[in-house]
Amino acid sequence: MTLSDVPVNLYEKWQDSPPIASRILLLTASFGEGHNAAARGLQMALEERAHLSLGHYAETRLVDLCTEVYPRLTRIARWGYLKAIHHAPRLWERVFDHFDGNHLLERRLRVFSSIKARLEEEIKAFKPDAIVSTFPFYNQIIDSLYSKEDTPFLRITIVTDSICINSIWAKGKSDFFIVPNRPTLDALKQHGVPVANILDLGFPVSLKFANCQIDRGNPPPWHIMYLPGGPWNKVQENLRVLASLPKIELTLVAGKDKKLQAMLEQEIRILSLPIKVLGWINDMPERLLSQHVFIGKAGGAIVQECIAAGCPMIISQVIPGQEEGNVALIKQQGVGAVAETPQELKTLMIRMMQGEAALWRSWKGNLLMLQRPLAAQTIARFILGRIAIKK
Repeated sequence: MTLSDVPVNLYEKWQDSPPIASRILLLTASFGEGHNAAARGLQMALEERAHLSLGHYAETRLVDLCTEVYPRLTRIARWGYLKAIHHAPRLWERVFDHFDGNHLLERRLRVFSSIKARLEEEIKAFKPDAIVSTFPFYNQIIDSLYSKEDTPFLRITIVTDSICINSIWAKGKSDFFIVPNRPTLDALKQHGVPVANILDLGFPVSLKFANCQIDRGNPPPWHIMYLPGGPWNKVQENLRVLASLPKIELTLVAGKDKKLQAMLEQEIRILSLPIKVLGWINDMPERLLSQHVFIGKAGGAIVQECIAAGCPMIISQVIPGQEEGNVALIKQQGVGAVAETPQELKTLMIRMMQGEAALWRSWKGNLLMLQRPLAAQTIARFILGRIAIKK
């Protein structure tokens, strides 16, 4: 028997070979929770041990360069952003349009020279096989460091907005742009990105949305989560509307706003209502999976998390700019509605609860066709596969 006649089990050879290590640098920024949520969800998926069965494993590093380099300025900018979207939304609309309509960042990159230098240090130290950006600003900084031809790593952009996306997403180079849905693919194409570079793989929500086994059951009672925002008098009126409805179990979430949490707790004491008031919560997947309805603003992260959880949405505050796209998605797909005034909220809630909750059941049915709770895993496997091809 010659050597060539000896049978070779390729599967066993592959199994015996050591897994390939892929280094992935994730870049985020704390301007809106969507960027951070996408980065964390993808990092969790990349670090899954399941990839070992495919001969891969990932070493990841998640960095918010804006906060690292300019901590005080970032805090001030984030405070201004939150104040603007909640109390001066038209001002934020002008800011959004300003970034959308000109090349401000390209002309001012020298102002961010410290971030550029810090990113260069990070790349030299970590030696990533891929850089994944969930905030568009970083792509233009990478462009200033490398030409497209000599970039030594794969470049992936996770677009965290839907439909109404700022053109800044398309102004930096990227090997692939990953979008949360088909309408956003079409919108990005309108900004000049070749369709071959756009992938509709979903939004990388936490894998807990897929792994948690929670049965919310059918209403009533109605389990409702309300994230208050906007003028305080409107929040008070919305609370009174919700408190007047029958068979409701209401949870209020103030997030990181300690002042708002204290005001909500005081209001609940005055109303003498059995309502839960929470601050920042780390178990959002479990919470949303147990709710029948979410009420709040149409942030990029919370809308995608509600879709993953199969939780219909009532948008009580529409922020001009990128969140208008999220509202359009909710309306187009029939997974919720908008109620910007207390009277609209009351009318919609009564309508939703009538007729054996027919409207709510319609929203739920439409959500089933949109749900992609394993999107982070899909994206992670795509990235690892592309790195393997490049290697």
